[in-house]
Amino acid sequence: MQGEIYIAKKLDRETRSSYTLYVRATDNPFNPVDQRTNQTKTIIIRVNDVNDNDPMFTNIDTNSWPTALENESPNKLIFTITADDVDVGENSELEYKLSGSSDVLALFSITTVSRSIGGVPKYFGEIRVASSLNGKTGQQWFNVTVTDKGASPRSTETKFAIIVEDVNTYKPVFVKPSRTNASISTLEVCHKTCTQSFELYRKV
Repeated sequence: MQGEIYIAKKLDRETRSSYTLYVRATDNPFNPVDQRTNQTKTIIIRVNDVNDNDPMFTNIDTNSWPTALENESPNKLIFTITADDVDVGENSELEYKLSGSSDVLALFSITTVSRSIGGVPKYFGEIRVASSLNGKTGQQWFNVTVTDKGASPRSTETKFAIIVEDVNTYKPVFVKPSRTNASISTLEVCHKTCTQSFELYRKV
């Protein structure tokens, strides 16, 4: 004789990861008075993870985009993105990627970094300057995708912007007159008509 345990309703590991059952075995079930064996065993059922959750970004604030100066050096760290996945094992291992226009992707790169926090591996996306930002002031938009490494990967994508700020690197330059020394003539209205010349000087 054997006893079979069946699942009575859908399980969710993220809600409950294990169940403890107490199983009692008795002989002669139809005559309790004449039962000779009555044993109880503990059975622990552990719920294995299924990759049924999307990774979620945890620190992106669409009301406050990160900034970068236009004279930042390549490889300068601009922002670190974080995301969580409530699954476990490879189903919770994350990888970050950027997508968008080739012009913007030439300016920034993202690297996935793993760190152990409280003995639990966490995955971060470090966005760094990839090339010169000179002349690229304003909002630079691209997409960030975080994907887990499950057998059937799940991912989440979001829009992201970095505001490149202007740096005061240029001196003002006269457009007109264009020469270092320039003279102009004007008429002065007085008791008699006369011409007066003015010499203008400017420093370069």
